[in-house]
Amino acid sequence: MRTIRASLFALTILMLGSCSTKNTQSTEQPFRHSVRFEGENLSIISEWYTGNKSNLSAIVQDNKNIDPAKIELGAVIIIPKSLLINRAPMTEEFVRLKAQPILPPVTTSSDLVAQQKRIESSQSNRDLQPTKRTKKDTEELIKTREDLWQELIGE
Repeated sequence: MRTIRASLFALTILMLGSCSTKNTQSTEQPFRHSVRFEGENLSIISEWYTGNKSNLSAIVQDNKNIDPAKIELGAVIIIPKSLLINRAPMTEEFVRLKAQPILPPVTTSSDLVAQQKRIESSQSNRDLQPTKRTKKDTEELIKTREDLWQELIGE
C-alpha cells in the first residue's frame, strides 16, 4: 500500500512538474525594418520581406503611425511575422531595381504631349552623351582592328 501511495505521489509530482504556469504567449518582438535608402516604399519593403508586394495592406495596418506616401529615411516599419519569409536586410541594389519614377497622372492631351516630350528629352540626353576617348585610345582601337584583320586574312 505504501508503494502504491509513493508511486501515486511521484506520478503527481511528475505531472505537476510538466505543467507550466508560465504565460504560453510568445514574447518575441515584432520584425522591424529601418528605412535606409532613398526610393524605399511600402511596396518594395513588402516585396523584399514577404515575397509579394500585395501584402502591402497588412503592413499598412501594422504601421498606422506612418503615412505610406511619405516614408522618411530612418523610419521603422513593422512587418507582420505571419507574412515574413526573408529576414535579411534589404539591399540598395534591390531598391534601385524596383524604384521607378512615378509620372504624374495625365488629365489632358496637353499633359500627355508635355509628358511625352519630357520622356523623349531625357532619353535623347542620355543617348547623346559623348564618349571621351583620347587620341591614344583611338590609335589603339585602330591597331587592334588592323591586327584582327591581319589574323583573318592570314598574314
